[in-house]
Amino acid sequence: MGSGASRPTPRKRKAKKGPLPSPQPPKPLDPRLKLDAKEKFFLEKSWKTVARNEDVAAMAMFINLFRSSPEIKDKWPQLRKLSEDEMRDSPYLQKLSVRILGAMDHVIGPYGKQTITTPPSDIHVHFS
Repeated sequence: MGSGASRPTPRKRKAKKGPLPSPQPPKPLDPRLKLDAKEKFFLEKSWKTVARNEDVAAMAMFINLFRSSPEIKDKWPQLRKLSEDEMRDSPYLQKLSVRILGAMDHVIGPYGKQTITTPPSDIHVHFS
């Protein structure tokens, strides 16, 4: 501690000869994806932000959906007569929105792995 003798001596790097090798080309995208590499990258990165704040994002998604298309709210009898403020406090809507966002995560999340194993319809069929 404090003495120069206790510090490890820095290793000298060997000089590499010649130019760097060219990087490997990116893996081809899954042909089922209708996205190019840039769109896929932005989808993955923005989805990670949504997934980190799942509860808040799910509720905001539904509130905005019902605000822009009020007729959709009629699909859920428990939500038909609720105001926007009541919906924000609704445990039913909280649970529903997180479950649906979770289903979306099963579809969007695997884009990074380039595998889509479960169709969205199979995931969504269990929600009510």
